Amino acid sequence: MTAMDALSVELDDGHQRLRAGLMDQMRRFGASAELVEYVGGLRLYLRAAYLLTVWLPEIEQRRRIAGHIAQHIVAMKLFDDLLDDDSGFERFELALGLLLEQQSIARLAELAEDANVVLGTVEESFVTIGTGQLRTKREPATDIASWRTHASTYGACFLGLYGDLAALAGRVPEAIRPAREFGQGFGMLVTIADDLRDYERHGERIGNLGHLLLTGRVSVEELRDLVEEMREFAYPTPEVATVHDLRPIVDLYADDVLNRGLPLLFATAKRDGVVHA
Repeated sequence: MTAMDALSVELDDGHQRLRAGLMDQMRRFGASAELVEYVGGLRLYLRAAYLLTVWLPEIEQRRRIAGHIAQHIVAMKLFDDLLDDDSGFERFELALGLLLEQQSIARLAELAEDANVVLGTVEESFVTIGTGQLRTKREPATDIASWRTHASTYGACFLGLYGDLAALAGRVPEAIRPAREFGQGFGMLVTIADDLRDYERHGERIGNLGHLLLTGRVSVEELRDLVEEMREFAYPTPEVATVHDLRPIVDLYADDVLNRGLPLLFATAKRDGVVHA
């Protein structure tokens, strides 16, 4: 079995466990069957949570902490849906995410050596995320520099926070920096992919990376450079051991942006008669 195979086996098992646990939790909160299924379908959100635990030595510890992190990630997704008001679920039901958020932070704080460090880390990160998202809406990106600045305050900071929380709750302080950096780099790659997908599927334009590419305000070379930089940044440092090698996962997402997402963007533009620079 290759290193990628071993990671895939544990990741698939972890994903199923997280999915089942979250769906059961939503049922206990009284969520509709439709919202329960929606939460169960948030595949990348759950798998990303598990990836951030590979610095923890025991599998049961990884499962437990990944569960709490996944619960918080899903809570933030439901909050985002509440703000966007485009998911089709009533706002009172989406507000169940607040219960998920409160419960997950309490559990992570209990596991950490110092609960105050967990609470302070969450506070500091969400000040960055919240003000960053507001700035993104008010001052949409116009080039690669401004797009990157915006993305670093939500996608990158978002997963970087969960790297911090995994290491703190797992009581492996030496893993804080590499877990955070993996989260930041991987989060940026996911954000790039999401923007290209949002252009293709939802017609998003203002501040969208795909639109900036097609209008010539961001070059393909600039995008490729950013992807390669984030690929290297996300690679875990060899000085701190991981249970699984994350480099194949990083490569999978980086290569998908370059070899599928980017060509699909231009194919979509050509199909729709969009003239690009």
